[in-house]
Order: sequence, then C-alpha cells, then structure tokens
Amino acid sequence: MDRMEMEANSLQKRIIIIRAEGFGLDKRANEAVSTYGTNVLVIMLFLGLSSIFLQLNYPYFGTSVSVLMVVSFFSTFVVAYIVSSNNIEKISEKEKDLRERQREFQSDIAFFGAQITRAYSDEELNTLASIGALGEVLNGNGSLTRDARALQSTIASLLEMSSNSESNRMKSLFQVKVCAIMYGLSFPMMAYYLLHFIDFRRKRFAYEMDKNRKCLSL
Repeated sequence: MDRMEMEANSLQKRIIIIRAEGFGLDKRANEAVSTYGTNVLVIMLFLGLSSIFLQLNYPYFGTSVSVLMVVSFFSTFVVAYIVSSNNIEKISEKEKDLRERQREFQSDIAFFGAQITRAYSDEELNTLASIGALGEVLNGNGSLTRDARALQSTIASLLEMSSNSESNRMKSLFQVKVCAIMYGLSFPMMAYYLLHFIDFRRKRFAYEMDKNRKCLSL
C-alpha cells in the first residue's frame, strides 16, 4: 500500500500546482479585461471633453467636429480593443492547454481510484484476514478512496470554474464594446445639439433682456 500512498501524495501535489496555475491565469485575464475597460473609459472621457471644447471654440464647424471625434474615437478604440484581445487570446490559449491537462489529470484520478479497488485479490484478502490484518488494509483502502473522491471533486470544480470564468470574461468584453460603440456614435452629436440649444437659449435670453431694457427706456 506504500506505493498507492505515494501515488496519492503525487496526485495531491499535482492538483496544488494545477490549481495555482489556474488561479494565476484567471487573475491575469481579469487584469487584462480591467485594463481594457479602463482604457476605454479614458478614451470616452477624452472624446467627451474634446467634443465639448471643439464645439465651443468652433461652433460653425459643429458637424465636421462631430464626425472628426467619431472617427478619432473609433480609431483609438480599435487599437485598444486589438491590443487587449491579443493579450486575452494568449491567456485563453494557455487556459485551454491547462484544461486539457486538467482532463488528463481527471483520467489519472479515475485510474487511481480503479487501482485501489483491485489492489488486493480475493486470495490476498483472505490471507490478510487470517492474520488479522484485514481491518487495517480496508481502513487504508477507505482512506485512499476518500482521497481519490476529494481529488475528483476538486478537479471537477476547477474545470467548471475555468469554463465559467472564460464565459464571464467574454460577456464583459462584449458589454464594454457595445457601450463604447453606442457612446462613440451618440455623444459627439448629443454634445453638438446640446451646446447649440444652450447657445440658442442664451441668445434668446439676451435678446429678451435687451428688449425689456428698450421698453423701459421708452
């Protein structure tokens, strides 16, 4: 049974390494998504401030300014998206390789569990029973079986976690992309019409005030 215990210890060490590698890759991927989101927010902020500044200083070129800002936004957004996508794709490739090794490890655990059940033949078990050692052997088998089940449960959880993390990550990327596209298309024109409306109201107010002053002077 020493050989079986050594194999169980080896499997436990392997799963610790696999778990640490999985958490490390997941952390790197989440950081890449977070960086992508931050970059998009910076681009959106720059676009917004630039749109307002240009609309205020060049009111007669409002439409041209809006088109320019839309083109500028999508140019920088595409660059940020490509860079982030490449980083995430590299990490995803490593995660796929890790999942393959996790599945192989799952098979190794199943094989180990099968080995436990046939570690002793019926004749050997009868011999052990005759010398009063059967209880100890069965206890050892039970302990190894519990270890195998725990390893099987752990690796199954790691596989599920890896799949869920990738799915959530892709969902986050899609949501950021959709929000950025909607913002990039709408904000420059919204700024254009809002500033023109404010300017119109300001001129209307000035006109009314001037009209009232003239009436009072009469």
